[in-house]
Amino acid sequence: MPPLRWLTRRYAASPALLRSRAVSREKTITLDDFATLRRDFVAAKDFGKFWNSFFDNWIECPEFIRMGQPVQSESVERLINEIGSRIFQRPVKAHGFMLLLVAEAKLIHGIFQLEQCTGNLLYFDDIDMGLVGVTHPGGRTDFARFTLSGPKQARPNA
Repeated sequence: MPPLRWLTRRYAASPALLRSRAVSREKTITLDDFATLRRDFVAAKDFGKFWNSFFDNWIECPEFIRMGQPVQSESVERLINEIGSRIFQRPVKAHGFMLLLVAEAKLIHGIFQLEQCTGNLLYFDDIDMGLVGVTHPGGRTDFARFTLSGPKQARPNA
């Protein structure tokens, strides 16, 4: 596996953030919107604030979800296992991956399970940079920003 560069931050979710945000946002998403998301991601210093904005403005937007196609990526799955092992300070194996590829934006996003935690992933293939959030029971979230070098090997699900 290629060298892994990453930063980790820990945040405790406030009770307000733990409440359901059942807001439906119908909008047309353009490539300019993805460029703005990418720029905001690269500039982010507070991963929790960026993550909350991503969920509020993108994940809850049905158009964004419809744009994605199921995908598998062995390199992303290996990366998640490596990040998880660093977070838990012992070998762990993620499972239950549900990844979506938004091909026109060169973006992979999705969810996975890691131990008793729920994980989320956002990865920009064109800039080789992503963010993983692992939420523990009780609401604490560990974040890891990463770069992934080498072949990505993402392939659409059959």
